[in-house]
Amino acid sequence: MVTLITRTIPKKNLHLEFHLRIPEHSPQGGRVGSLKTNTSVITNYTDFHIFEVQNTLTIDRNTGSISIIKDLDRESGPSLSFTIMGVDRDMYCELVILGTMHVVIEDINDHSPQFDSSSYDVSLLENDRTTIYKHVLSVTVFDPDEGQNGKSHFSLTGQYQDRFQVDTTDGKTAKIFTTTIFDRETIPRLKLYLLAKDGNASGVHTSTSTINVHVLDVNDNAPVFGHQVGTTLTIRENADPYCIGNISATDKDEGVNGTVSFIVAGGSGYFEIGRYNGILCSKERVDREVYSTFNLSLEAFDHGQPQLKSLLHITVNVLDENDNPPRFINPVMASYPENKTCKSPVITMKAVDDDADKTITYNLSNTYFKINSTTGVVRCKQLLDFETQRLHTFTVVAVDSGKPVRSASTTVVVSVQDVNDNKPVFSKSKYATQVLISHWVANKPILVLNASDADSGKYGEVTFHMPGRNLSQYFTVAGNVVRTVTPHAPSIGNYTFNITATDGRSPPNIARAQVVIYLSTISSYFSPDNSSRPLPFRNWFPHSEISFSVIENRNYSTKAIGIVNANGTRMGTITYALVEKNGSFILNGTSGSLFYRGQFDREKKSLHQLMIRAKLTNGSDYDLILISIHVSDVNDNKPRFKPSSHLTIYLNETIPKDTLVTNINATDPDVGPNGNVTYMLSPDTEFKIGARTGAVTVAQMLDVDSSNSSHRHLRVIARDQGDPPQTSTTSLHIVLVDVNDNAPEFTQPRYTFHVKENAEVNDMVKVNISLRAYDRDSEKSTNGRVIYGRTMVAVGEQGSCPFYVSENGDISVSKKIDYETKRKYTCLATASDMPVDGNSKNATALVDIFLDDVNDNAPEFKNIPRFVNVSRDVPVGTVVTDAVVATDSDTDSCNGAIVYSLTSANRRYFSVDALSGNITVQHPLWALPPVVTLTIVAVDMPQFDAPLNNSVHVVVGIYGNIRARFVKPRYTATVQEEADPVSDIVQVVATGHHYSQGTVSSRRYVYSLQAGQFSHYFRINNFNGMVSQMRPVDREVTGGSIPLYVTVTEGMSPTSMDTAVINVTVDDINDNVPIFTSRQQKQTFVINQTAHVGSVIGRIASFDPDDPATSSAVYRPIIANRSISLDSSGVLTVKEPLVKHGVEFYTIQLMVGVSDGSKLQGVSVYQLTNQTTSALVIINVTQVGNSHAPIFTQDIYGANISSTSRQDQTIPIPEFNANDGDGDNITYSIVSGNVRDIFHVDRVSGVISIQYDLDSTIPRVINLTVAAVDSGSVSKSSTCVITISQVGSDTRNCFSSDELNNQIQTEINKVYPFVVGVVAGLMVAAVVVAIVLAVKLRMSRKLLSQLYCTNTVLSSKVDDNGQRMRYARSSVDRDYREARPYTSIADLSEIFYIEDGSLSKTGTTLRSHTYSDADPDYESIQNDTCGRYKGHL
Repeated sequence: MVTLITRTIPKKNLHLEFHLRIPEHSPQGGRVGSLKTNTSVITNYTDFHIFEVQNTLTIDRNTGSISIIKDLDRESGPSLSFTIMGVDRDMYCELVILGTMHVVIEDINDHSPQFDSSSYDVSLLENDRTTIYKHVLSVTVFDPDEGQNGKSHFSLTGQYQDRFQVDTTDGKTAKIFTTTIFDRETIPRLKLYLLAKDGNASGVHTSTSTINVHVLDVNDNAPVFGHQVGTTLTIRENADPYCIGNISATDKDEGVNGTVSFIVAGGSGYFEIGRYNGILCSKERVDREVYSTFNLSLEAFDHGQPQLKSLLHITVNVLDENDNPPRFINPVMASYPENKTCKSPVITMKAVDDDADKTITYNLSNTYFKINSTTGVVRCKQLLDFETQRLHTFTVVAVDSGKPVRSASTTVVVSVQDVNDNKPVFSKSKYATQVLISHWVANKPILVLNASDADSGKYGEVTFHMPGRNLSQYFTVAGNVVRTVTPHAPSIGNYTFNITATDGRSPPNIARAQVVIYLSTISSYFSPDNSSRPLPFRNWFPHSEISFSVIENRNYSTKAIGIVNANGTRMGTITYALVEKNGSFILNGTSGSLFYRGQFDREKKSLHQLMIRAKLTNGSDYDLILISIHVSDVNDNKPRFKPSSHLTIYLNETIPKDTLVTNINATDPDVGPNGNVTYMLSPDTEFKIGARTGAVTVAQMLDVDSSNSSHRHLRVIARDQGDPPQTSTTSLHIVLVDVNDNAPEFTQPRYTFHVKENAEVNDMVKVNISLRAYDRDSEKSTNGRVIYGRTMVAVGEQGSCPFYVSENGDISVSKKIDYETKRKYTCLATASDMPVDGNSKNATALVDIFLDDVNDNAPEFKNIPRFVNVSRDVPVGTVVTDAVVATDSDTDSCNGAIVYSLTSANRRYFSVDALSGNITVQHPLWALPPVVTLTIVAVDMPQFDAPLNNSVHVVVGIYGNIRARFVKPRYTATVQEEADPVSDIVQVVATGHHYSQGTVSSRRYVYSLQAGQFSHYFRINNFNGMVSQMRPVDREVTGGSIPLYVTVTEGMSPTSMDTAVINVTVDDINDNVPIFTSRQQKQTFVINQTAHVGSVIGRIASFDPDDPATSSAVYRPIIANRSISLDSSGVLTVKEPLVKHGVEFYTIQLMVGVSDGSKLQGVSVYQLTNQTTSALVIINVTQVGNSHAPIFTQDIYGANISSTSRQDQTIPIPEFNANDGDGDNITYSIVSGNVRDIFHVDRVSGVISIQYDLDSTIPRVINLTVAAVDSGSVSKSSTCVITISQVGSDTRNCFSSDELNNQIQTEINKVYPFVVGVVAGLMVAAVVVAIVLAVKLRMSRKLLSQLYCTNTVLSSKVDDNGQRMRYARSSVDRDYREARPYTSIADLSEIFYIEDGSLSKTGTTLRSHTYSDADPDYESIQNDTCGRYKGHL
């Protein structure tokens, strides 16, 4: 259907002004005014018409009455202007423009106020007195009505509404104020309802929004300990660490203000408390004997600012365990006089017990001693006798009363003190001897006395005396021998006197014995020759006494000690006899030999004296001699330590060097070297002993700490000088008493720690090297226990550091720290020991604490504009404001870096620069309401911490008229190539939004499709924007993407026009077969003769305009060579060795065919029969050596092509070339990056061209990797990258209304001849195709006849796959059958060799056939080196 519109152009314009006011939403059809009521000038006019608002108002053609035909909405437009025309009755019904009607649409209250949010959140600080009458919230409402209809009255309802008031000055913005202060613990949150009523005070329309008020916590409550907590706890002694109590505390505040943590002070480091759970536990075993009670201070603190805390003092009593046995503290040696009564204590034993129960009982079991079980007093049971037992040893046991019972024992040594309670005792009471006066000489021994004393020492030393002086001139006592004094003997007779023996006592004990000396003479005797003459007198013995020496421990019972020999007279035989009988000595009376029964013991008696009488047998004469037997010492006794040498000695560790500790005394009863005792000490590092004196002294400074033990167990060795020597050992136990002689020492003089600035108070500083001090005093005493000063002094500053040290050396934060205020603290830490005497020693160390910056400051907006205006028509990219700037107090480069972003609500229309914060328009604003709120978020960029952010609201006022706009600037659609046209492929939508009671309304718009290269394939519905396809599309003509440009206008006004783009994607079908282009019909390759079998020569290229995803080229040899292999992908490889000796260069030629490996769709017979599907392949085989690889002049080239470039267009690339140092020929190929094979490189020249027209699916930038390969014997190659960029872009033509109409009319004028031409062309093409098909059919039959000689039968049928198949059969060779899909004449070709004028088919059997060179289907090719021809049939 064709609608013909005719127009009469008015020739006259009266330029009248008509005015009309119409209330919005007046009833449709109602009369609202008349032209004639506006002026009387038009009384002569009729046939009135209204232009531009035909769908809104109507005018009575005759009367000029104006009526409403569409609802009027002032908010869509407050006024209308349109042209009124009429016919002048007096001017032969001439059409006249009367003028312009101006319609004002009057507002009515038809909209409710709209809050910009359904709910608001307000946060208030509790206890903040500044909140009284403080403005806390501004709420803006939007009401499109005008005047009082658009203004609102506000009121508040809800709980605690009396604590707030609302006020407004413009009816648009409500300001909320507080009227009192708030306590979060009483009212943590509340909800208010803000009511907005527009119109007058009674209101016509209302809206409600919710205000959620959150009272923010202030740290105004300190933690409170639970009432169940007592003040006394207990802990078991020696128990493994365990928890002894659960301390609880609560804080009414919330968040960090109400988070309670605990720390413990005191307790000497033995206790710890769960930081957050308050569980109090021990950290190590407690020894009650060191600490019986602990006084702990528990601190509960919150994490608010300022921090609040509470203290709780707790006493922890250590429950005693019976873990200590009693220990004796008194000496364990005593002496007691013999014969003393047992009433006096011998020794009082004293034992102590460190445990709480100190009740100790004593016991011992001994014959001589007893002990009081309570007092420990030891007494004897009977009198002690030194002479019976000189030393008593017994064990005393001390037992405590604990459970389990523990005891200790010690050995007590009691030495009995000797008392002179024994008198000397003579061996007999009367001694008598006979002495001849004839043998009297001076100092002659005549009698040996024998007396003993059972006492010891000097009390047992016996001294003989001869009292009186009456016989002293004749007799004396020397030692125990009675001797003569004068050489003149007294007269013959008996002499009697007393001898006294005294001991060493003063006064001494005395014993008496009687001595009788018989002095006589004998008759004179005569010599033998004259018996009547007496012999002269002479002594029998040359000396009056003789000595013998014996060795102790030897046997003298058979060996004589010595021989007594008297020089007697010739008067008779002499016999020998002992004056005093002695059972131990034996005297041979005849020989005078002296023997001894048993063995001598020098230690018992070193001198034996005997008187021997020699006499004649007739008894007429005799003489006396004193025999002294000296016993020589043998080293048969070990040194013997005195009991006092077994000692336990307590020494202060500070005792000076060379101080005498004790004297060790050992005796040896042997004499001489055998009795000389020397001393040695083991070990001898700290102590030494005098080798001769036995004095033990300090050899070096003593230190309990370095040895970590207070006990020294020494071994004393006593050695005599005998050969071999005899040794004895005893132990010396020295206990070192620790003295606080060492101050604590820190492990290093200066420490460096790092702590994050956000560390909470009481957070412990995490360190790799702990602050530790050590005291070399013994840890077993408090001298070696180290405690740390809690407060550290700031070095170089007044006051203390904001850190404290716990008793075990852990450093914690004591007050709030801030990196931005101070970055480093240098503090002085102290450590002290805990001596018993209270005189502690101290040590100090410097502590450098560096604060590490953390992201603890959020970005802060300052001086931000709260309201900015922007025109609705500003172009995209316009900066709305550059004043949105935030700062961050963090100074670290990352923590202080700020990135801006915009929340998702309006991100489509606005953007914010991430670095500067500039707000920019990024989408047309035509669809937005007059007021929008943007939320700008500033986020910092910490490297390690969580980012912090802050936001600010910026209200943007958008002013200006609302125009028609497409909802989207770009649309997409898809059509199938060569498919039947499809209706409704895509719909474009435009709208001019305006807000009416919260809903979006649209106007009526006119859509148009702009003329373009391929726009005639489509059409658009001018009213609903639906686009449809009009005719099939050939992708190879249009390209893969077709841009369509559509416009929308509101009425016919070009000022309200908008443009959008539809990108139509054409899905390809496989409707083209691959071909060889003119450049590809001859392809040359180079290979060296030395190439191995399997070496790749190259790849054959062809062109297929179809998308590679829908088509694939398949290659096959038509005329082949046995040395070359061709696979279906076009890769040429060496099949047999290429070496020809003596031939440096030769050529191999192949004929190669290409076909489509995918199923074809819609391929015409014309296309199948008129495409070049074969190519000549020349392979140059060379022997030239190759030393250099080709070198491109550049690694990367750049080239530009127009986005409208067409097929076969070459691409100029400046200086693109490769050179080979060997002078080899260079061939070029594209290695990668050739998207859809759009580019082709000439193998010889390297010229790059486009294989088919560009379309929008081709990337804007393509990086081609091109290889250059030389023709050396062993080819070398190099690559370069060519960056090809498309320049130019799709352009849109914007037309004015008149231009657009003219353009449309021009395109219509072009289309009709084109359509007619196309139809005529199609008809001609159909006739030509029919003729060509007929000719080709005849040619095909002729070819087959020539190929198979005669009578070739062709048949046709559809196979199982639905594909048309052709079958050929030769009458000459009835065994040959062939069936192929009929796609082209070339598909029926076979591979042949031509030798000597006959055609041979490759295979196992040679069949000869004749042929004619005149055959037009035979193309002769040059002969190869074997003299054979190849041909393509």
